[in-house]
Formats: sequence, structure tokens, C-alpha cells
Amino acid sequence: MPESPDPPTAPALTEATRRAAVLVVDDDPLVASILQRVLAGEHAVRIEVSAAAALRLLQTEFFDAVVTDVNMPELSGFALFEALAASRPAQAERMVFVTGGVWAGEAEDRLRATGRPILAKPFDIAELRAAIRAVVQAAAPPFAPGATKPVDPEPPSP
Repeated sequence: MPESPDPPTAPALTEATRRAAVLVVDDDPLVASILQRVLAGEHAVRIEVSAAAALRLLQTEFFDAVVTDVNMPELSGFALFEALAASRPAQAERMVFVTGGVWAGEAEDRLRATGRPILAKPFDIAELRAAIRAVVQAAAPPFAPGATKPVDPEPPSP
């Protein structure tokens, strides 16, 4: 099935972002699976249906982008962001929020204050792809000499 062209404002896909490692965090397994299938042609995608499980994973693995639902039981996407901002700030800078909820007042202000992209469900897939590309390109970690993958800027502490 041919892909629709990206909007003209989307950053160009470069070799460095072609197979970016993307973590999708959504408590709805169907939504997570759909996002995995949609993004898999362009990125290496892993899914987690629990933000708490994602947080454990993100303490030891580094992803080029983390797409997370905001409203989840146990641990919200915003709480996931806060935990990463405290423990792995370079990883927190790579988050993209998706939400089906209506945000107002202080909650909306706190979410927007993160400076991370926020996409309202239902969102356009081209819009999601553009947000991922922008995050990956804006926060690209350094490459080690001769390396083909970015070096984790924050190796886990022992």
C-alpha cells in the first residue's frame, strides 16, 4: 500500500533517522499494535502496554523516540516523562505525547511546559511521523567513530 506523502513542513528523512528505535507506550494493546505496524516500515518499533514497564525498560535501553499516551492507569505518560526527566533527561527529550483526553487549566499547562510535541487523538499518521522525525533529528546523540548506531549519551549506572 503506497504511503501518503509527508507534509511539506516535515523534516526530511535522513539515513540517521531511517531506522530509528521507537518505543510506543499505550495501555490499549490494539492502539499500540496499530502504531507499531504503521511505523515499522520506517523505524524499529517496540511496544509496551504499561508505562511502569516502559520506565523499567528505559532505565537500561535508549530509544531515539518514545511515543506515549498521556492517560494510562498506574502511571501516566506525564509521570513517565517526569521520571525520565529526573533519571535520564536525554531520553525525556525524545518523548512525543499522544492523548485522547481533554486537557485544561493546570494539567494542560504542565503538559505543554514539557516542550514535547503533543498530538490529539485521532491524529494524522503523517503528523506522527513528522513529530518523530523532528524529535530524532533535534536530539541526535553523537556517533562514536566508525559506529553505525548512536552512542547512548547516558549509560545506565551500575
